[in-house]
Amino acid sequence: MKYLFASIGTRGDIEPFIALAQLLQENGHQVKLACPEQYLYLLKDLGILNFGLDKRFIKLIQEEEGKQIMGGKVGFLKRLSLLISLYKKSLVINRNLMQQQAALVKEFEPDLFIFSSKALYGLIYHAQYPGKALWLSPIPCMVYPVQDYPNIGFRVNFGSFFNKLSYQLANAGIVKSISQSVKNLNMVSKPSSRQLKDALKTVPLIYSISLELYARRQDWPQHVQVLGYLERDKKQHFEPSIEIEVFLQKYPKVLFLTFGSMENPEPLKNTLLFLNVLRDLNIPTIVNCANGGLQKVSESGELFHFVNGIPYDWILPQVHAAIHHGGAGTTHLALKYACPTMIIPHIADQYHWNQIIHKKRFGPKGVALNKANYKVLNEKISDLWNNETYLRNARQMADKMSSEDVTARYLDFLNSV
Repeated sequence: MKYLFASIGTRGDIEPFIALAQLLQENGHQVKLACPEQYLYLLKDLGILNFGLDKRFIKLIQEEEGKQIMGGKVGFLKRLSLLISLYKKSLVINRNLMQQQAALVKEFEPDLFIFSSKALYGLIYHAQYPGKALWLSPIPCMVYPVQDYPNIGFRVNFGSFFNKLSYQLANAGIVKSISQSVKNLNMVSKPSSRQLKDALKTVPLIYSISLELYARRQDWPQHVQVLGYLERDKKQHFEPSIEIEVFLQKYPKVLFLTFGSMENPEPLKNTLLFLNVLRDLNIPTIVNCANGGLQKVSESGELFHFVNGIPYDWILPQVHAAIHHGGAGTTHLALKYACPTMIIPHIADQYHWNQIIHKKRFGPKGVALNKANYKVLNEKISDLWNNETYLRNARQMADKMSSEDVTARYLDFLNSV
């Protein structure tokens, strides 16, 4: 079969699509993957046909407005103003992304178009050709209500009635947004809002999330499934430096600190805040500067080792605990490798994962970056580092995740679509 993948977002949004594309290609299928141009390097040496989508989407969230929203200390009205500004700037970019997806589908003629939560041309395609599109989401709480959590676009748990209402509001927003996009597409027959609403409720939806973290609800239709976190080997061509190996040998108990793809307006200030706390707690730490959310500090002392990107599946098995931004992939990997975890949420689903980590006692409830201060971090990191309950629960979770036959679930489900 021919599978076309389209994922728009940061690296955490792209990785599940690469893993599934690689799995299907290894099983004899023809695949092609489209993602923002900045992330095509992830496909190097994988032999997967690819296409670079409009790079302006990623650039938009890397601008000052995006950084302020993710980690700036701004009030509600200022944040609202920034969101409106970003929305206006995104209209032209989203229009081009829709057109690119439409052109890819027309050219590749896939048997199945697998799309992400931001690549919603898939709903238009499903409205036209039912059964030829599938929504793959590493983000929970989309479309179908979960009684104890609101839609992922809402941070506050309102109680079961208003939680359910939040899904209705979010779904209406999705349909309205796509209806506007349809007007800008060169189509002979354009689906109506009613057809798009029906498509939203009938398109097959896979959550690429561990069932141990996000159980499937019995009231969901059968075409909605939670199949587990699908991971690819990212350390295959990685060669660790002598310096990091020496650091790990010197300190048998190490913390890993990373903000992944998340940026913020004051990376040096935020890095120094964490280093001051960690130094006072005498916790040796590997700091991943990655996309710039954290920054290397010269003469920071022997207690810290800085890296500029590192495969998580290499480093996490070697550390005691992790502090990170709370992306779906990072959250899963930290638990897969039995790391007590604390999340410093920046945006969207990261607040949801923060609640789950705390609720299941894998770590203390983290604090948003723009709310972090020395006193709060000192208390929470000390708890993360010393609480044996977190370690015990993380190890139990790792055992459960290691026993999941995730690849078989995906292949079986796709064969049934």
